[in-house]
Parts: sequence; C-alpha cells; structure tokens
Amino acid sequence: MWAERAAARYPPASTSTAVDIPDPVSQQPPVSDADPNHIIPRTPPSSAALLDELAQLLPAATAAGQDLDPALVRLLCPPLIPQPAAQYTAFTASQTSLRYFQHYLTVIMPYQWLFERRALADLVAPLAYADEAVFESLVALGALHVGSRRALVGGAVDTDTAQQSLQRSIASMAALPPERLGRHETIVAAMSISSFYLFAGGNRSGWPNAVRTCRACLSAVQHLDPGELGHLLSPLAWTDILASVTEGRASAFISLYRRLLAGDTATDDRYLRETVMGCDSTTRLAIAETVALSEWKDQQSAAGCLSVRELLHRSSAIERLLSEREAREHFDDPARRLVADVFYHGSRVLLATVVDGCYPYTAELASAVADVLLSLSALDAAGVAADRALVFPITISGCHAQEPQRAAFAARFHRNRLGPDADFGNTRNALRLMHAVWARRDAAPPGEEVHWRRIMHELDPAGLLLI
Repeated sequence: MWAERAAARYPPASTSTAVDIPDPVSQQPPVSDADPNHIIPRTPPSSAALLDELAQLLPAATAAGQDLDPALVRLLCPPLIPQPAAQYTAFTASQTSLRYFQHYLTVIMPYQWLFERRALADLVAPLAYADEAVFESLVALGALHVGSRRALVGGAVDTDTAQQSLQRSIASMAALPPERLGRHETIVAAMSISSFYLFAGGNRSGWPNAVRTCRACLSAVQHLDPGELGHLLSPLAWTDILASVTEGRASAFISLYRRLLAGDTATDDRYLRETVMGCDSTTRLAIAETVALSEWKDQQSAAGCLSVRELLHRSSAIERLLSEREAREHFDDPARRLVADVFYHGSRVLLATVVDGCYPYTAELASAVADVLLSLSALDAAGVAADRALVFPITISGCHAQEPQRAAFAARFHRNRLGPDADFGNTRNALRLMHAVWARRDAAPPGEEVHWRRIMHELDPAGLLLI
C-alpha cells in the first residue's frame, strides 16, 4: 500500500516540496514499541521525497504496527548536494526508534541547521539508513527533545532512550579504525553526538570528547578534494571555532582557515562557505584569529613580557580583515545577511574584550555591543527568528552589556520568547552565565575586570558550548 501511494505521489521525473509537519509530541500519544524487530532496509531511501512521505506514512504505520515497504525507499530524487558512497547494511530498529528518527527529521533539524535544511536532509536521511551510529545519534536527538517537552508528564522514558541511543552511537564510533574518520557517515554521527551535548545544555562533561571527535574528523578530511566533502567542512569548522572560544585556545586548524576562509578560495562554494548557521567566512576567520590572539596575550602576560605595541599590531590585522567584509562577502538572502550581521558585530565584541579587557564602558566594546542590539532589532523587524542560532554573539555581548542594556539581552533567551522548547539547548545556561557575570561585576570594586570566561568555568568546569 505504501509503495503504491508513493509511486503515485512521486513519478520518476518529479521533484517534491517540503510539507508542514504537526509536532508529534503534542499531537501524538507517547511512543510505544509496536514492532521491536523492524529491519532497516538495505536500499538507501530517498532524501527529499522520503522526508515528505515519512511525515505522512510513518505515524499511521506505527499506529497500525506495520512496517514500511522497502519499495518505498527505492524512489530516489536528485540530491541537492553530493551523495556519499556508503555501504548499506541491514540492522534492527524498533518502531519506537523510527518515531524518534522521524521526530528528528521533521522537528529537530531546524534547530540544528538554520539554513539549507533540505540539502542537509539529502545527506543525513540516507546515511541514517546506511549506518547504525548515524541512526542512533539522530534517535538520541529526537528522544532528547521529546523528553524535554514531556519532562513533567513522564519524559524520563524518552530521556532514558536518548541516553541509551547516545551511548550506542558513541560505542560504535569508538570502535572505528582511524581510516574511517573521513567518511560521510562518521562525520554526520560525530556532529550529531556533539549536537546532543549542545541540546542537553551545552555544559555536560562529555562535550569536550564529542568536540575532539569532530576535530579528528576535520583532520581526516582537510586534505581531501572539497568536491567530495566540502559541504561537511563548514559545520565541522564551526564546531571547532566556537569550541575554541569556550576553551580560550587557538584552533589547531587556524592555518586551514587562513587558507580556505581568505583569498580566492573563500569564494569557492566547494570550500568553507557558510551554509547552515549564517556566519560568513570573514567573520568566522576573525573569530578564530581573535581566539588565537587571546591565547597569545594570556601567554605573554603570564611570562611577564606582553608588548602592547605587538598586541595592537596583531589586533589591527584582525580589524583590517573585518573591514574587508563588505567587499569579500555576498548575501543573496536578506535573512542570511541579517543573521551574519549579528555574528559580525559579536566578533567585534570578542576582539574588544581581548584588546581592552572585559570593561563594558570602553568605547570600542560599548560600540560593538550597541551594534549587536541594533542588528538583533533588525532581525525582529524582518520577522527572522534566529536567537537559538545566535547564542555566541548574544551571550558574549550580553556579558558585556551596560546596565540599561541587560534586559534586552536577557529577553532573547527568556522562556516567554522561546516557548515550550526553552529548556532544550544551551540558552538557559547562556542566560545563567550572563546573570552571573552581571552579579559579579556589580559586586566588584571599581576598575576590577570581571572576565566572562573565568565566570563560565566557575559555573561549569568543562565550560559552556556557545554554538
């Protein structure tokens, strides 16, 4: 039955469009195991077409305790990005897991990727059917979200499932030989595991290991032809760069970013052009360079040999890079431009804290924080809801807001604004960090620096992921 309906819906030459999916958490009963021995088919499913068909067929099939006909998943549509050459093998998955997987595809993916969701779905959906580690990592994300929504009405079952799927995915990844770190399925699983820790609050002790795996994957693919894995370099690099902000240490891949995010290669879409979260190449490189400058300054200060002249020379190079942004970047989508502007001004805030210290009333820092607020207001005026994608610039700016500005930054992560998913992700802990910095600064003697990163590590020894 499912195959006939799918064949009628998707003739061979047709394309499909996305459909609006009701939230399964609010409109469906709790997930149950209708079939504990459902077999994931050996044939890879369609990406774009499967998302639409799954959204309509899977809930009904699950309720009836039926399996999806493997013929359905053979109706392939042209991919939007290069498809991996994965080896498809069968593995067992319960109907419960399939429901969580569907929930990931239809509800969680927009949290993970602000832009180009359909293109990434073209990659992720087939890989989940090809590799158990990918499938389990996505099930973990779906179950984590369902559990956060049902926290007061029995969500423990969902969160237990999330943890179990996470551990199975981690165990599968740990058993991989080094030569498989550069494969599509390994990268997607690594990024999904990292996302789990981010969505679980961003401050759990396991996130450094998850980021370390992402960095191992980045190391494995950095020398490959960008046509093969260029679309995965960007999210890997983004994870590395923002994790380095939390760590206060220069990225080990700074030379790679200087090569791929600057000069002629920065205009090549096969490389590290931003496709998922909206931060442009110039700004990403500036953030990476600023973290490197911060580490250098700390080392020089600890050794008692910091040269202010050299500090200004190095910071001026980053300022010149940022000043070239208008000439280097081209934004076809107004929403991308608005989001990128917030990241851009957030990078200016970070640079000002490194050069002048964490003093909100210094001219450069105050100007950059004010510009972040203006850019956020422009987002609101355009109806672009992107606060969850802007945790880094909102948090770094909020930590250095002057007292009259604090309420505006706190409101971005307020429960009334974020709705029922306020506890899903790292926004609550980011808000906690801002309040802690403000309280410490208000209680500190005049002129004493209150460094946001030191406060962050006091709150959470592992630090807080600001992705």
